Amino acid sequence: IKILNSVAVQYQQMELYDKALESLDQAQEMVNKLPAADKDRLFNSGFINAVRGMIYRNQSNPDLALEKFKLAAKNFHKLPVDKYNAANLSIIYYNIGNCFIDLSQLQQASNYFKESENYAKMYKANSLEAYALKGQGESLFLTYQYEQSLQVLNKAEQLAGTIGDLVLNEGIYKLLASNNLAINDFKKFQNYNNKYLEI
Repeated sequence: IKILNSVAVQYQQMELYDKALESLDQAQEMVNKLPAADKDRLFNSGFINAVRGMIYRNQSNPDLALEKFKLAAKNFHKLPVDKYNAANLSIIYYNIGNCFIDLSQLQQASNYFKESENYAKMYKANSLEAYALKGQGESLFLTYQYEQSLQVLNKAEQLAGTIGDLVLNEGIYKLLASNNLAINDFKKFQNYNNKYLEI
């Protein structure tokens, strides 16, 4: 099951979605043979649904992605909350938030980003917390709450500073630039836009 899941993630990252789904189907068949309340069954079902959710979101199908992410969260909630399950729930809720942004349901998105932040904070997962804050910053920006968005994004920038995640930094800088442009702070806009372009 672990090997099939790893292969599926490799395919997903290479955007070979049909092959990824094929591997996930095979893994799910094996998972279904485990006893109902088995920890491995719950964990792997959660993992498989989370990866499916990412694939469907990348294929611009947020409704189907949401369905899979919610199933994944349901499985992880049945497991004890440790460092790894808290991280998984933070990632899943972050992705649910993004699905709601895709669906233009911004209040829902904001709620899930906050939930993602709560799980990230449990075990001081700075990278996941920064992603959750970036999501909140985006939903605030899209509802024209520029000052609140900047506060959240400044916190995200501080947390992200030591991590070196280019995708995270790129998203934060782009949103910081957009917010500063919206409030006519051209100096800060240029600063963050340059940082965004550098990445």
